[in-house]
Amino acid sequence: MRAKINVARIFATVATTIAFITTAVIGTSGPYQSDTNQRLCSIQGVVTDAATDNRLRKAFVRLRASPTGITYPAVTDDTGDFVIKSVEPGSYILEAEHQGFIDSQYGDANGRATQLRLTPGEILSGINVRLTPQAVISGSVVDEDGDVWIHAQVSLNRVVLERGRKRLQGYSGGPVDDQGQFRIGQLPPGKYYLSAEPDIGWERSNRQAAKTLASRLQPTWYPSSRDADGSNPIVLEPGQQLSGLEIRLQRGTVYRIRGRVSVSEDIPEFPDRGPFATRAISADLRSGVAANGYPGVLRSDGSFEILGVPSGSYEIHVRQGLPPINLGRATVQVDDRDVEDVSVKLVSPRPQKGRIQIDGNQSLKPSSLSVRLISLEGNSWSQSAVARDDGSFSFALVGSERYRVLIQGTLSNSFYIKAIRYGDTESSDGTISISGAERSLLLTVSTRGARLMARISGVPDRNQSLPSQSGAASPTPQVVLIPERTQGETRTSFLDQNGGFSFDNLAPGAYRLYAFEGVPEGSWEDPDFVKEIKDRGVDIQLSEGDVQSTEVPLLLRSDLAPILRRLGLE
Repeated sequence: MRAKINVARIFATVATTIAFITTAVIGTSGPYQSDTNQRLCSIQGVVTDAATDNRLRKAFVRLRASPTGITYPAVTDDTGDFVIKSVEPGSYILEAEHQGFIDSQYGDANGRATQLRLTPGEILSGINVRLTPQAVISGSVVDEDGDVWIHAQVSLNRVVLERGRKRLQGYSGGPVDDQGQFRIGQLPPGKYYLSAEPDIGWERSNRQAAKTLASRLQPTWYPSSRDADGSNPIVLEPGQQLSGLEIRLQRGTVYRIRGRVSVSEDIPEFPDRGPFATRAISADLRSGVAANGYPGVLRSDGSFEILGVPSGSYEIHVRQGLPPINLGRATVQVDDRDVEDVSVKLVSPRPQKGRIQIDGNQSLKPSSLSVRLISLEGNSWSQSAVARDDGSFSFALVGSERYRVLIQGTLSNSFYIKAIRYGDTESSDGTISISGAERSLLLTVSTRGARLMARISGVPDRNQSLPSQSGAASPTPQVVLIPERTQGETRTSFLDQNGGFSFDNLAPGAYRLYAFEGVPEGSWEDPDFVKEIKDRGVDIQLSEGDVQSTEVPLLLRSDLAPILRRLGLE
């Protein structure tokens, strides 16, 4: 299909570019505001080293619009100053980068951004973007005899909280070089876990598969542990250069998983390909920290085989296409022996049709909206479909699993999802389970979403950090809005340059509002943590179309530390 050319948008872009170049040529050293267009804004600031407060010359600065992504670039001068002119009013995030420092945003050292809300004609000055010197780790990978091993890749992991539960998540990494060396930079301070994993393809090609010779190099955690629990954590300070790390790979027995898929109904085929030509099968460690999974072969007769698998708990996934659609999965436990006769039942993907209807301003068209289905069953991919003028939308193929339903886009009013109906079932938690007979998805959108504006008690003027009890600057506060009912997800908000927060497109109902000083991201998803702090928030009751303002007290990190420690959330 030939792409449509939006001539008006091209002319608008060219005009904006010409205006930007002109102001860069004739502009002065201070903030500039066009005499011919009083609505344009400007931003003036400085980029500094967070460790020394030294100004940084030749730092690259980008003012990025939210949510359009339009950017206004600048470069700091010899004194570390920058000016961005002729900016359209709106909401922005300010980003900066410099060699030897962690790419960051205007906000705090933990990466939480401050949202800049520019009103027509505003000249915003005094912005200080503080960049943290990058930490770097380097070292080598060796085999069990201490010899250099080049057929491996390393993975650097951090502990994250997901739905209130701890898990290791890959942060950075990559293959070792031809000397078995690795170097990982752009690291913020914190605690990390380092692992190395042999190249599975190389191992299969160069190790005999006979039962008596099935001993192979295994994924290994620094310095030489077969599991993450035995790993030595690496704690990095800002700008620390840690070298000489050595991961000694461990050898152990690996096993084979064999089985067959059963097809309950016809699986769609791609043109000129067999029924399983477009399938991919893999066994993924449940912890999700392996540098690569254990891919297998799915034959045209439905049988499969996965080789070189160490002992452990796994999930086998059968997927189709890109983005991948789940066709089936099974859980297996490998305990010092090959696993045979695994059965994975495949369920055919199906098209999914639906419609968006607008409750409120009937003159508005849903064609500015798109529907997003996010898998809740271990598949990080999501799919989107754009609504037509009549509100209808369709997905070509979706898997039989559970999804969270989101609507994205713009309407002239604040909007929220008022109701989700899948067939004869109405969702109470914003999710649907696609299974069984094909059913239509009906989404009712109200244009009378509520808005909540908040300030934290005691927040000082713009560009100042909240003082902690020790007198040092603390992280940017995190404001979290938790619905009392199951419908809807927990919402977090940006701090703006005036110390305020806002939540838009809210459904009517009861909420509780909290402000935290630097607790681990996602702590508020732990039900035990929420239970401990339940009486420290502010109760909010919203009706359709409400606009409310409130203040919320700051819960200090020092006060919450005993609770976090007791629940293992630190």
